Amino acid sequence: MKTWRDPFSNGNSGSPETIFGGQNIILMRLGEVLLSKAEALYKSGSESEAWDILNNVIRERAGLDPVPTTEDFMDVLLSEYRHELSGEFSLWFLLRRAGKHIEYVKEEFGINITNGKDILPIPKEVILNNATIEQNPGY
Repeated sequence: MKTWRDPFSNGNSGSPETIFGGQNIILMRLGEVLLSKAEALYKSGSESEAWDILNNVIRERAGLDPVPTTEDFMDVLLSEYRHELSGEFSLWFLLRRAGKHIEYVKEEFGINITNGKDILPIPKEVILNNATIEQNPGY
């Protein structure tokens, strides 16, 4: 919190401008909200609504031509995420959620991720404090 919150405000009084100070840090962007909505619609079965948001809102606002709906929606969506949110440290989690993280790392960087090494190990202290937790495979 110290990197985006004004250290001289107590957080209990004043307006939002006082709480957050003059630091202009982006916590969430419209592009991310729209892409997340399109993804949720697609995964819930509203494919035409998802394509509508992707082509007629996201790409149109960027001045880009629509993508043919014959393309694989998740591939197009992940490409849009990569362009819209480049450098914002959320791409890995989006790729994991889509199950495309191993493929992406191989294609983009030529690196093979060993089976089980695409997830982090559970810290030893957590396992010692709870006997029901088992270490992730590969560690």
